[in-house]
Amino acid sequence: MSQTVKLRLEDLGIKPYMISKLKLAGIDSVFDLAISIPHQLTDVSGGALTGTDEHVALELVTKAKNALVDSGLLYKDFSTAQDILD
Repeated sequence: MSQTVKLRLEDLGIKPYMISKLKLAGIDSVFDLAISIPHQLTDVSGGALTGTDEHVALELVTKAKNALVDSGLLYKDFSTAQDILD
């Protein structure tokens, strides 16, 4: 019997006010965040995280992707040469 993993934005350690901003923009799940483009999240003309540094948006998207990979819900699609050699 397989176990279903249910990840929530709250599980990533994202602050509640940031989660509220994301949800208002239609980003309701870790998967939604993982497929987001950081630049679009911080777009001054109405991005989900308007006024937020793009570095913060990239960090959030990366956290979401890593959580999905770690949980086995997403395969790591990129390997560096060092990863392959290790």
